[in-house]
Amino acid sequence: MPIPTLTKPSRYFTDSHFLPKPAISLPDGPRLQLIAAEALYYFFSNQTEKISDRHHKGIKTLFAAAKKNSGALMVPATVLTASEAMQAENLAVSKPRLARLLGQCRHEHFAEQCVATALTSNLSLMSPFSDNRASCQESYEADGMNYLRFTDGQQCFFVLQGVSSADSLYFPEGNSLICLVQATASEVRHLQNHLLGEFHKVLAYAQGSNKLAGLIASHSLPEHFYYEILPALLTVYQNPQLRPHIPGLVMRKGQDFIDLKLLFPNCPSSVLGAGEMSRQAFSTQRWFIHIGNAPQQRSLYKYYDAVNRYLFKQINNHVSHEAQAKAVQMEDCYPLIWIGVAGQKNAWQEQVDGYSYILNQLIARYPRLGVIIDGRILAASAKKAHRTADYRLAEAIRKRLHPDILTLSVIDENTTTKLFIAANIDFFIGSFATGSLYVSGLLSKPGIAHLGNAEARQALEETLYNHPNPNVYLLPKAYVKDKRAGSVLKTLWKKSMAMSLKTAQQPASIIIEHPYSIEKKAFYRYIEARLDKVLLNPQNTKIRFFIEPSFSINPAVRHYLTMASHGNLLEVFPTLPFPKNLTDLAEFSETYLKQHIIYGLFTFGSQQILNRPSEFMVWLGDPLRRVQQHILLFAKNAERMHQACDMATILKAEHKSLDNYYTRLISGLDAPFGKCTETMLNTALGNMAQYFVFIGINEQQKLSFDRLCTLMDWERSLFPDSLPNTQAIDTDAFSEDHLEQLNALCVFDYRLYKAALAMARGAVL
Repeated sequence: MPIPTLTKPSRYFTDSHFLPKPAISLPDGPRLQLIAAEALYYFFSNQTEKISDRHHKGIKTLFAAAKKNSGALMVPATVLTASEAMQAENLAVSKPRLARLLGQCRHEHFAEQCVATALTSNLSLMSPFSDNRASCQESYEADGMNYLRFTDGQQCFFVLQGVSSADSLYFPEGNSLICLVQATASEVRHLQNHLLGEFHKVLAYAQGSNKLAGLIASHSLPEHFYYEILPALLTVYQNPQLRPHIPGLVMRKGQDFIDLKLLFPNCPSSVLGAGEMSRQAFSTQRWFIHIGNAPQQRSLYKYYDAVNRYLFKQINNHVSHEAQAKAVQMEDCYPLIWIGVAGQKNAWQEQVDGYSYILNQLIARYPRLGVIIDGRILAASAKKAHRTADYRLAEAIRKRLHPDILTLSVIDENTTTKLFIAANIDFFIGSFATGSLYVSGLLSKPGIAHLGNAEARQALEETLYNHPNPNVYLLPKAYVKDKRAGSVLKTLWKKSMAMSLKTAQQPASIIIEHPYSIEKKAFYRYIEARLDKVLLNPQNTKIRFFIEPSFSINPAVRHYLTMASHGNLLEVFPTLPFPKNLTDLAEFSETYLKQHIIYGLFTFGSQQILNRPSEFMVWLGDPLRRVQQHILLFAKNAERMHQACDMATILKAEHKSLDNYYTRLISGLDAPFGKCTETMLNTALGNMAQYFVFIGINEQQKLSFDRLCTLMDWERSLFPDSLPNTQAIDTDAFSEDHLEQLNALCVFDYRLYKAALAMARGAVL
């Protein structure tokens, strides 16, 4: 049969979506590929009336020949960051309108706003194609992802929902996927498989008048459910204008980590297996919307305390008599320890021998020792066989324990029982990853955590897991040995990076998990050295503020501070969208702020807006070098703006950041340019002596990191001895006259810096 003649747009669609040499063996392949391309073009451009039986048959034959894998015949989608999308030429959108749509999808309350619109009216977003709104009444479910189709005339785009209510945006014309939270080309392939495999049903569904069926509140990773999905859902549920309109809540089978009926008794809820959502959507002309916040907002979400209070209130109100009885069994134990076992291969290899040794050592010190044994966090609908390996480990540990150690296994219990019983523990020993989510992430218990070195490094660098209690210790890398050689680890790391998914800012690697070994006696000595503090569980009585004045130290230091604090670093800089200043933190709870180090650029005294006891830390560097770097930045910016950039002009501009900058920041006082006073210096010196518990010196980085880790009880090996010197100064740019002027502008800062050096030499302040 002859190859059909295509319209110009559908010919373009063929070139952008279909491989020139598909991996299929079909004599009539080229003709069928063109027919399929035309059918998809008509579908995506809302010209469904032009789709005929010929198109249906062509797609069915072609997809069957590809063994139901669109990857065998279709071009992978191009994954773009938002900034790349704004420059992409193959996106047939208005770039200003696209920017507005991206801004809408990135809004911190997008999930609630999106769902609120879906519940009370027709769901629509700003259109990237015109001044109209793009509307939605279709959802497609594939491989744990929800795809919302938005249309505006003869154009459309998809919102992909996995973790958040807008992980990414897919534009069929151009075959481009714009990442907002995370994105992989495989997610588009899953959508293509779904559309091609069910094309007849898809077409009828798209032509129908569909109604909202319910909210999807589900994810395969429990941390995403508790930190991204539950908070957003609770906000909607507690809105009296929205709650009556919620038609139902849905969890996917295998992702039901807690009973939604317990948390939201006034909403019907269900657990649906793979494909059931699609079948319901097609058969009843319904669509679903997923609710969830972006993980990037996790550190700035101010309502976690309220979410946890609600969670545990519901648990305590509905806990079973059996759970209460089990808790009573352990109430006389001290300390009551939770240990986490993991029956998968990529775990602590000697956990039976190691845990039993540690616990048998502790019983000699604590005769009323009690132990709660838990396994991996699994969904309620998970097969019992998945728990078998954990159960066997627990029984093996029990058999080796001293007979006076009282134990209770909660491996087979539901989440409500686990959390109710775990609320009474004194500390935990378990995985730093998902395994300690309940005891550490939700209950904020102290403890000693372990993880393989490769995964631990990745977890710290990317802040994969929440550990809000400052008395959670991660076993240092010197105690842990990954079971694969370094060269193999390096190869696997490279492979994982090649498979990486694109995030809104940088590639995020696939989590690297390896079996690892820990010598039990060394592990116990590490625990023993920290046990008194862990049991005492002291909490910060003051909010800690850490000032990083401009050009005082390489900003790369933030990376190491984030790792050492287990991600509990809340950055505040004027250049950030939020928070720009300490005023932006006024609505955060005192508990939340005390769990974090408030790090950034702000003046002493500005903390008074929070009206809480506080203490300070700061980085200082050579004042002349700092002002030279700052003035060179002003010159560079002026040159870029085609303005005068010579030193004389910049100094005449009287930027206050060039005039005794440290003195201004630490005194909290202001003065006109060139008018700083002795009083300001004395105030700064007094503040430094009274309120500053740490002063880091840029020229003494190794010693400063030593002192900081001692003060904060942080693992020193997480910090280098020195940071890269990336801010070299062009000394030729400064004449003797310039240096004389700059020294005059640093006269108070030099005296302040000299005092700081003396304090640092003495001891940790």
